[in-house]
Amino acid sequence: PDVRGFYRKRAARILPSYWFCLLIMLAFAAAGAEFGQYLSGDVLAGVVPARLQVWLSTFFAGAPTQARIAAGRRPGLTRVWCWAPGYLDRHGADIENIFRTTGFRARRLPAQLPEVHATPVGRRAGWPETVRGEGTVDPLFAVDAADEETLARWPDGSPAVAVHRRADGGSEVFMGIPAWTPESARALIRLADAK
Repeated sequence: PDVRGFYRKRAARILPSYWFCLLIMLAFAAAGAEFGQYLSGDVLAGVVPARLQVWLSTFFAGAPTQARIAAGRRPGLTRVWCWAPGYLDRHGADIENIFRTTGFRARRLPAQLPEVHATPVGRRAGWPETVRGEGTVDPLFAVDAADEETLARWPDGSPAVAVHRRADGGSEVFMGIPAWTPESARALIRLADAK
């Protein structure tokens, strides 16, 4: 399959992380996409090709992992960073780790029921009008993104789902909401030109 999901062994041992990964896999299945699931170590070793990589649980990412992630960029590759990518390392929580992991500058939002609304750019890309999570989530993050990069916004207007397009034809996507729908999966498949 052109769509692959990756999770970290350590994060996979945490029950909420497991359910989050399962919800994402179900969204891609409902969107009609084949979805292969692998450990992040395999993709960091360069042995798992895909046009669309969905990083399901990259909450823990220290400097060595961040360097391997940066080295893993390749032309045409789209990587989706879910929820709080790189927020934790062996020293604890550090919001700058999100930037070092994904290239997105982030800011923490107050705990809330996660809900995002499509922007005009998001609607044109097929993003659903509203995506809602269940239950209060903390932490949540917004990122710095231009209007033309923002697919969905938090209720306060800050970017929740954003796309940074790279010069090599690939993209980095920040998916700040820990909730998925088949429509959001389809929009990301189209963005990556994956099958």
